[in-house]
Amino acid sequence: MLWKTRGEKFAAFCSASAQGGLMIRDAKPRSIFAIAGENDRIVRYDGQVRRIEVYRSVLKTDSSKVETRGYAKIEPGINGTELVTYLHPGGHEFPQDAFPLVVEFFKRHSRKG
Repeated sequence: MLWKTRGEKFAAFCSASAQGGLMIRDAKPRSIFAIAGENDRIVRYDGQVRRIEVYRSVLKTDSSKVETRGYAKIEPGINGTELVTYLHPGGHEFPQDAFPLVVEFFKRHSRKG
């Protein structure tokens, strides 16, 4: 919702265990760190994966240049954006080992001024 309605106010986003994503189809590209648990019993994993495909479409990522770091995959997008997907075997919880990667992500995509 924030990406679509106030995306210009943010440098980047992090989304965990979320579905949907269709409302951002025509939003201004912004980097996003997307976390999904394969065994999430609250939000269906296949729905989480579908929203990641929407992110790929919006950011026009280059899958030939993916960098992998454990569960994280970093795909460059247009205009200096990137999509980081963190698909882990856990459930709905925020994986503790993702925190340092999320911090690095926001450092790379901080608003300047």
